[in-house]
Amino acid sequence: MIVKFTCPDCGAPMAYDIAQGKLACAHCGCSSEIGPDPEEWLNAAPEPAPADTAGSGPEEAAPDQPPVCPNCGSPLEMGPKTCSSTCPYCGSSLAMAGRLAGDMRPAKILPFSMDRKKTEESFLKWCHNGRFAPAGFASKSNVKKIRPLYVPYWLYDMDARVDARAQATNVRVYIQGRTEFTETSFYDVSRSMQLSYHDVPYDASEKMADDIMQKIQPYNCGSMKDFQIPYLAGFDADQRDYEAPELLPLVKQQAAGYAGDYVRGTMNGYSAVRITHQDISWENVSSSYVYLPLWFISYKYQDKDYIFAMNGQTGKVVGDPPVAKGKVALWFAGISAIIFAVLMLIGGLL
Repeated sequence: MIVKFTCPDCGAPMAYDIAQGKLACAHCGCSSEIGPDPEEWLNAAPEPAPADTAGSGPEEAAPDQPPVCPNCGSPLEMGPKTCSSTCPYCGSSLAMAGRLAGDMRPAKILPFSMDRKKTEESFLKWCHNGRFAPAGFASKSNVKKIRPLYVPYWLYDMDARVDARAQATNVRVYIQGRTEFTETSFYDVSRSMQLSYHDVPYDASEKMADDIMQKIQPYNCGSMKDFQIPYLAGFDADQRDYEAPELLPLVKQQAAGYAGDYVRGTMNGYSAVRITHQDISWENVSSSYVYLPLWFISYKYQDKDYIFAMNGQTGKVVGDPPVAKGKVALWFAGISAIIFAVLMLIGGLL
């Protein structure tokens, strides 16, 4: 079913307001708290989708019938895994309730903290207001294309039993008479400890590059809310592409790095430490499916893709802006001309 969010006072579309933390109507100012999903939303327009879409509810239309906006009747360009989007014709916030049911329903969601105004300010600062960027990159129309979206993630909890051995050295330099001596002492160091990791995130989206999603962290998952469909009003969201067991080896590898750093940190007081053996066994592994917030835009320039990604909770920015070499050359030429003029002026005064 396609869920739309309608103002109870004036009938205009509503969307989640980041500052208020509520559903809000931009037309009349009405707002409402987000509680359990009202049953009447689940009795909305039929949601056509391919018959083999994972996690979809019972279909009430032909699989090849394109979805239409329940507010204006316009056709919607939604992929088979789209869970939330906005009608490009009337601006209605829409959610595909059937694709958010069963095991495809997230347990938690981390609402946005960074609103569009702050995001656009961060974008312009990131690209130096377009000083070196290609023409139009920092234009208002392009800035408005920055999308707020919820990325599907798995959060993992696990306990680790770590046994490690290392070779450590201490170097002491001293002088007796006119002779300098270097004394090196060698030590065998071992550690055995139990570590626990909670809310280790790994993105479950095939569209998003793993390196970008790793750099955009951390998220404060302690601020998550129980998932309710209205949190998606006004934001894009897709179903996950990967199941928890598929990503678990990568998560264990990541957690093993954390464990290695922690173990090394307990071996202080030495000049140098070299880990010679580390064995980790995992216990009590569990996972939960969640949505985490991201602001995102991609840009193609001279056959190369550039991205701007910003953590929707903390404002951390990842990505490199495109640089127009011509603008850089002109800037340096201008600086050089100014320096030359100043030097000539100084020379004339002397």
